[in-house]
Amino acid sequence: MESDTEFLARLDEEVRRAHEAIARLHAEAVADLRRAAWAAQAPGARRPPERRH
Repeated sequence: MESDTEFLARLDEEVRRAHEAIARLHAEAVADLRRAAWAAQAPGARRPPERRH
């Protein structure tokens, strides 16, 4: 049977992985929105710099 400590360690790792996945999806969504906003601007507008996390 899994001890409380083992359960909490496993839960902590799963939460950490989920948080990383959410952060990655958020960054991709923001980048997509920035690209769409840039594409909608007038020709010759400066493109916003790509941000890498």
